[in-house]
Amino acid sequence: MTREQYAQRFGPGEAAPTFGLTLGVADLLAARSVLLLAKGSDKAAAVAQALEGPATEALPASALQRHPDLAVVLDHEAASLLRERHKPAT
Repeated sequence: MTREQYAQRFGPGEAAPTFGLTLGVADLLAARSVLLLAKGSDKAAAVAQALEGPATEALPASALQRHPDLAVVLDHEAASLLRERHKPAT
């Protein structure tokens, strides 16, 4: 995807990022710690499937269930489809 194509996902007055970083599942699982951030109701289904569904190649983020030091930060909308109640950070 080109930067111009990606920029269409941003609203008026919002600047599209000028660079990105891509990591494979093996890289993420090898990391000392992983922080998963999600915001908005459009992410709720993917978050619920990744964190509470079966770990499957069809949803690479589900591999994060196996990470020993995964921190998850969600707004209420992104967390809205989670079945389990998770404790908020202190």
